Amino acid sequence: MGMNYIIGYDSNSPSGGKWREVSINSTADIYLHALLADAIERDYPDIYEKITEQRGGHFVKFDELNADEFMRVVISVRKIDNLSEVHKKGIELWKSLIEPLIMVDERYAVR
Repeated sequence: MGMNYIIGYDSNSPSGGKWREVSINSTADIYLHALLADAIERDYPDIYEKITEQRGGHFVKFDELNADEFMRVVISVRKIDNLSEVHKKGIELWKSLIEPLIMVDERYAVR
């Protein structure tokens, strides 16, 4: 069973709006969840809870984060160090699947 990662909503899409999201398999989700947990759960437990909350489906949702929370997640993931093999795979997946959607989100700010 897979997981949907919902990054945000593109209201400027030519088709009148669409979700920026990616569906991943359960193995990839294990790596990404481990990465997110280690990057933000300790320092930002409220944000971690908000994005991983289960609401009748399998979702990781960034769409309800404000711009500051959104960037805290991005920066925390980018700054994670002491990488285990699980983290390395999570970073690889983050960069290929999640990062492209983050960089076009209106909340993204280069810092």
